[in-house]
Amino acid sequence: DLLKSYVISYIFSTLLIQFMKLVVFKDALRPLAYYKGQVHAWHLVQNLLISEYNSMPSGHTSAAWFMCFWISLAANKPWITLLMVFYAMLVAYSRVYLFQHFPVDTAVGAMIGTGVSLTVYYFNVSKSEL
Repeated sequence: DLLKSYVISYIFSTLLIQFMKLVVFKDALRPLAYYKGQVHAWHLVQNLLISEYNSMPSGHTSAAWFMCFWISLAANKPWITLLMVFYAMLVAYSRVYLFQHFPVDTAVGAMIGTGVSLTVYYFNVSKSEL
């Protein structure tokens, strides 16, 4: 059942992201805090709140790739898959552009969102189709 697997994926990926942010990488600086004190004019979006910690991994990127996987699977149309991949890549890019994450944070977030979804799919959906 896709809906059940979607919910399980959401729960596991969210818990994993939060565990990594708050326990494993709790002191991981975000870009602005990391580069603090350097003489460089960074492009920053006005009135955007930028946290100093919990950079690794990117939860927004994880969620985008998680949604990309499940929506693409449910739709079963190549053009929707392409659209969803483009959307997920834009989310990852925006997190770096907005100085909220380093590229590696978004890469790890994408791997978590996709990896958890693939694992849940393998154990819940693909087994039931056999």
